[in-house]
Amino acid sequence: MISLPVSAPALEALHRVGPPARVARVLDPERHGPHVRAALRARLGREAAAVLVSPVGIGVGSARPYATKSDGRHCDGVRSSRWPPPTSAPHAAGWRTQMERRTFLGALASGLLAAPLAAGAQTAAKKVRVGMLGSNPIPPFLYEMFKEGLAQLGYIEGHQVQTVQLDSGGVPARLPAGAAELVRARADVICARGPVAVDAAVQASKTIPIVAIDLESDPIALGYAKTLARPGGNVTGVFLDLPELSAKQLQLFREIAPGLSRVALVGDSTGNAAQFRATERAAQTLGIQVQMFEGRTAAELDAAMEAAPRSGVGAVLIFSAPIVFDQRARIAALGREKRLPTVSLFTEFAEAGGLPTYGPSLRESFRRSGVFAGKVLSGAKPGDLPIERPEKFELVINLKTAKALGLTIPPALLQRADQVIE
Repeated sequence: MISLPVSAPALEALHRVGPPARVARVLDPERHGPHVRAALRARLGREAAAVLVSPVGIGVGSARPYATKSDGRHCDGVRSSRWPPPTSAPHAAGWRTQMERRTFLGALASGLLAAPLAAGAQTAAKKVRVGMLGSNPIPPFLYEMFKEGLAQLGYIEGHQVQTVQLDSGGVPARLPAGAAELVRARADVICARGPVAVDAAVQASKTIPIVAIDLESDPIALGYAKTLARPGGNVTGVFLDLPELSAKQLQLFREIAPGLSRVALVGDSTGNAAQFRATERAAQTLGIQVQMFEGRTAAELDAAMEAAPRSGVGAVLIFSAPIVFDQRARIAALGREKRLPTVSLFTEFAEAGGLPTYGPSLRESFRRSGVFAGKVLSGAKPGDLPIERPEKFELVINLKTAKALGLTIPPALLQRADQVIE
């Protein structure tokens, strides 16, 4: 996203042009002089570009792919090192949809010519910088939810906000280097997702506000916060430390398959230790034996799904972790291939082909993290912002997968489901 200052006539003309239109559609070589086309191309490049209105000028979203340096780092501090964030802007309600092309182009061109910029220049000085850190690129639909939360506090990407997105390419050991880079980039707030990313951000800075999405950890036990109501440090956000959720997932299996006697538990023996313990206790109560498998990496998850049938288990329960979310489609496919009912925490797992899921709404968690970031950017201290726990939990059942596995879902369970995928 680049931003071009314009003269008052240009901005006034732009407000009359209606919903954002394509410059390529407006540029008519038979009607407009070469000086207008040359001025626009000098600023926009040859590709079609959508014209957007911002408080600081006209933002122009190019169709060109985001550029990265040869070593994978972001260019100019605003590009993702591995995944480019989408740019968007809402259409202003009530705008007129028609205006004289010549009036618009003349005003726009005069603004461009009156305030020349170096190619690709940014109005970065007038924007706050949001750093985002995770093991893998943030999925677009979750990024949109994060931006929605930011927008609730009046912060729009490309207008008041620059985002710097860094990820470790699925290698958690690289996250500390990413966190250090965000500190060097002088991020105004760091939004970290997943326990390893949150820890890396905490170790990198004790002063930069950190907004966390961590659905595996206890922030008080880890020393991130004194209390949930008043954290007291530089960390706040959305945490979930409810290991009993895994026990409820085990009970779902018992409802679906009353004769179930042995279940595989897959997760990180360190990061998911509380979940392992809670599920083992629930399994003893239900008279179910458990077999534990490590699932810290994509390779270990594959190995666990391959080994589970050989151990005689009748179902697989996979504990929550960023790698599990990233590999959800692969895990679901292996479950169907091995004819093993598989359950996990995220709604998106059932959408990807898993059988049932029960857990918090990840979309809502990302929206809330955007709200947290907006509050921090507005001057709130993270130590004064109460840490939140997800309030909305969803039961999702994939009937297509159930039929493929030869399972019949009890009607009572279907009635309790928030969503049934058919």
